[in-house]
Amino acid sequence: MTETWAQTQVLRLSTLVSTLAFALIVTAGLDFGAGGLTGFAFPMLPATSIGTTRFALATSMAIATVLLAIVAWLRLRDDPRIIRSSRTAVALIAVQSAALIASETPSLAVWAVSAHFGATALLLAVSLVLASSVRSLPRYLGVRDGIALDRLATLSGLVGVSGALVLGALVSGAYLASAGTRSACAGWPLCDPIDGSAALLEPQNVHRVLVTGSGMLLIALAIGLVRAGARPFVPVALLAVFSAEALVGAVSASGIESSLISGTHFAAAGAAWALLVMVGIVIRPVDAASLIGAPHALDAWLATARDFLRVTKPGIMLLLLATTLGAMLIAPGWPSIWLVVATLTGGALASGGASALNCYLDRDIDGVMARTRGRPIPTGTLTTTQVRNFGLLLSVAAVVVFWTLVNPVAALLALGGGLFYVVVYTRFLKRSTPQNIVIGGAAGAFPPLVGWAAVTGGVSLTSILLFALIYYWTPPHFWSLALLKARDYQRAGIPMLPVTHGANQTRKHILLYSLMLVPISLLVVPAGAAGLLYLFAALALGAVFIGLAGRMYVEQSSRLAWKLFKFSNYYLA
Repeated sequence: MTETWAQTQVLRLSTLVSTLAFALIVTAGLDFGAGGLTGFAFPMLPATSIGTTRFALATSMAIATVLLAIVAWLRLRDDPRIIRSSRTAVALIAVQSAALIASETPSLAVWAVSAHFGATALLLAVSLVLASSVRSLPRYLGVRDGIALDRLATLSGLVGVSGALVLGALVSGAYLASAGTRSACAGWPLCDPIDGSAALLEPQNVHRVLVTGSGMLLIALAIGLVRAGARPFVPVALLAVFSAEALVGAVSASGIESSLISGTHFAAAGAAWALLVMVGIVIRPVDAASLIGAPHALDAWLATARDFLRVTKPGIMLLLLATTLGAMLIAPGWPSIWLVVATLTGGALASGGASALNCYLDRDIDGVMARTRGRPIPTGTLTTTQVRNFGLLLSVAAVVVFWTLVNPVAALLALGGGLFYVVVYTRFLKRSTPQNIVIGGAAGAFPPLVGWAAVTGGVSLTSILLFALIYYWTPPHFWSLALLKARDYQRAGIPMLPVTHGANQTRKHILLYSLMLVPISLLVVPAGAAGLLYLFAALALGAVFIGLAGRMYVEQSSRLAWKLFKFSNYYLA
């Protein structure tokens, strides 16, 4: 039948286009390694043999793509997926052609090569989508066999983010290679430390951050596929190509460069990209709406994204980031904007990861308490596995960001704070002693240490004072809320102070810790980290803090508890 013939031609042509696109990526790496910068010299053929091969591959790919679009339009116009993909493929060929012409202009050459390379990678993805529209991917991929829908949703998210980072790494690698700056790095894993004299957005640093991030996600995806019961082909292939890319990339960064090394580097990156596209194609038809009851798939994905955001507890995150930034701004030496961005990014990841793991460990009591029963795990919109893996992923990412973009001391302090909160407080103290929030409050006091260390590379008396300020602020802040939620904690079996010692003792302790908090806040001034403006603000705000706590104690009433709780947030900020 005619339609069967047309489908066969689309399958053959799309397979040819994907093969040529991958070959073009590999030969580009060979050309870069041989010292070629643009290698296109349109409309004349390049002088080098590798450049000539690339030109022939690009021309053949363009012809095959146009033929594919013609067949699709004449014979398969009723299939919207094939028509849409074929049009996209032709548009990408147009981008490649424009990039070839632009590469003749010296000021545009590097950007033109990058655009051509990116269009080639996208054309590889589109051609694989076209091939899968006609015939399902080979069964030996085995990605979706026996995997539950909720796990498919998590894996598809990992595939999407991983793919974006891998594509970014490919394009940025082409930019560096065409500009001849890949070996212009003095350090590892970044070219230079992130400080006032070196920008995070240097091209070499951006490329290495993208490679590191994509590598972490590829490893997470491989582990997720194995745990979900997928056959080992794709996980093993993902780990193999990333290992090869990382190894060859490290050799290239050390200054050893050749066509073979560069070609292997780009081949591994292209293979990782192709594998991710194929995995995405296989798991794409997940009915996300059926997972959480949303009427449309887009609404379902947005709702899932909001749920993942909720387990990071954004309100707590903002408070922690405020204390981190405050410590950075009063530390000796004004931090660069890139150091601030890197530190706050790492802090957000660390806070979000710890909060997600807290939700995972407290899942049994969250369903009992009225304040927390609407969280994603008790409501069933996210599974325990999803929240746990999300928390671990964010926590690992935070350490990597701090270690590579800030400094090891800040990374270790952030890790220590997260472990203290998740393991010491959530896992043990919270359920065993009414002093849980007193001791566990140390976890929330780590951000000023992290911010100070990000700027100075260590800790000092002033940073310890900031730690103490948060430490003594936490009990009156949290106990004010606990007074209002005492029944919740009693029902959940959590020995918070209002449950074990009553409201009167809790109000007394709130006043005592408030009286200790204000003098500690004033010690920052003689330590030389703040001036008169801070002194007046600390005195005024401290007086209000103590006044509210004192009125609660004198009145023997908790009617001001919510007011004190809200004010304590403003006080800290």
